[in-house]
Amino acid sequence: MRNLVKRALGLVVGIGLCLPHLAWASGEAATNLVVVADTRRVSGVLKYIANVYNTDPWLFAVWAVVITALWGAILGFLMDFIMERSGLDLKSRKILEH
Repeated sequence: MRNLVKRALGLVVGIGLCLPHLAWASGEAATNLVVVADTRRVSGVLKYIANVYNTDPWLFAVWAVVITALWGAILGFLMDFIMERSGLDLKSRKILEH
């Protein structure tokens, strides 16, 4: 009897968890959705990046990768310089773990 009650309760809970998903999926697909950057109030490099974002997704992706790599390298060298000036030697590491 307990096993039957547990199964029935599990079924009710399972159906209850699936019903909201069915209700949300009942609408029509948003196929005409377009995302663009607003370029009316920007200028210079930001306007160029916004225009590239609006017109050429591949070039924007290339710029994103290049800028991310450059920022990573700049921050890495900067932190290495700061650590060296503060007295921490990161160039030669002696393994102390066993």
